[in-house]
Amino acid sequence: MIRFFDKKAQVERIAYSIEDKSSSIYNIRFLEHGIPYSYLKSNITLLSNVSSQSGKLLIYEYEKGCYSCKNSTKIKTYILHEETCENLIFPWDKHYLNRTKSAEAHNFHFHDSSIEFYPVSIIGTFPEYDQRLLAHFRGQIGEEYSVTQGRTYPMNLCRHCNAKQGQFFIYRDVNIFIQKMQDIPIVAKL
Repeated sequence: MIRFFDKKAQVERIAYSIEDKSSSIYNIRFLEHGIPYSYLKSNITLLSNVSSQSGKLLIYEYEKGCYSCKNSTKIKTYILHEETCENLIFPWDKHYLNRTKSAEAHNFHFHDSSIEFYPVSIIGTFPEYDQRLLAHFRGQIGEEYSVTQGRTYPMNLCRHCNAKQGQFFIYRDVNIFIQKMQDIPIVAKL
């Protein structure tokens, strides 16, 4: 993982790899098998490699009431910055997250102004990371179909009634944890 500063967007990012394409262009991949993006060398500053801890996918777990049976169940997810794919770690850097908010996060806030929506990615966003969760927590996480999203993706399953715990509600919970500066326990590094 390589950290660089995007001068054009005025934001620090983390890349999986940076390839020297020509005298003026870098090809940058944000995921191992992701699409390479071309950046002008003059628009970025290479900073450093990310620590090995950051190279691991951190998995968080919290308790939530199941919407179906109302019993307490465990929810597992990664929490990554939506652009850099960097693990977000407590204490949450709300200043950085607010500076790098996407139009989608602003749109969510517009529809539900009771909380801030930050540029975070959770379970159900990145297939490569979702497969790690699915493999490691089989039975607790299953590939299920979402009528709301019209697609199949790994979801948490209630430990009592096996009901699907959808992506939006986890996304909302994570945003509330960040807004209230609540820590979420890390249960695995994959």
